[in-house]
Amino acid sequence: MQQLTEQTVIFVISSVILITILMSFFVTIIFLYRKRQQQFEQNLFQTKLDYEKSILLTQVEIQEQTFQHISKEIHDNINLSLTLTKLNLHTLDWTQQEKAEQKIKNSIDLLSTSIAQLNDLSKSLDTDTITRHSLLMALEEERQRINKTDCIYINYEVLGTPVYMNNQAEIVIFRIIQESLNNIIKHARAKTADLLLNYHPDYLEVTISDDGKGFDPSQQPKFGHAGLRNMENRVKLLGGSMQIQSETGKGSRLNFIIPFEKL
Repeated sequence: MQQLTEQTVIFVISSVILITILMSFFVTIIFLYRKRQQQFEQNLFQTKLDYEKSILLTQVEIQEQTFQHISKEIHDNINLSLTLTKLNLHTLDWTQQEKAEQKIKNSIDLLSTSIAQLNDLSKSLDTDTITRHSLLMALEEERQRINKTDCIYINYEVLGTPVYMNNQAEIVIFRIIQESLNNIIKHARAKTADLLLNYHPDYLEVTISDDGKGFDPSQQPKFGHAGLRNMENRVKLLGGSMQIQSETGKGSRLNFIIPFEKL
């Protein structure tokens, strides 16, 4: 009887120890799982925070470039038109009525040109178009604005089923394309350029090509290197990649890919 009691006690103690070990094991597993989950959430939060900081820095950079663009456009174009208008009106001689009337007419034409330039400048800087409509609509308006200048003709085509991304991503993509087109206008001496947006199931592919003078990418031309680097950094911010192909006398081709899963 005593032996049976001792066996029972040993069994109970062994069972308690085993249950305690199992409970400790499960508690440890749950603790480690919870800790890993918290670490994952923290990493996810930090990644999101870093992304938002990068977007903010990019927006600040875009704003600075926008201010420079405004300053240059006003100085090179609008300021010249207004200066000529002032000169015409200041030198009016009413004793020569025919010449005076011609100067007034010229002044009115110059003012109309200045107003049109201001209107075009305003449209090119207005990101609300993307907010109100979409990236595609904003690009179509930009194409029309450039084509009206008669300095270059932009062909524009969209393939696939458009995917509407978040507003910040679309603004960055719009500025990348806008900067590329501005570089073509300023430096390529091209007659035409082609803008193609191809929506694949998992990513957006953008191709911008021109029939301009081209350049040797290995020489890193000063006029475009900084702009290309800025564009590449913005593409990387969106989780994408960028390639440029060019050859002297044979135009240039810019291609970049933005994966949807990163946006």
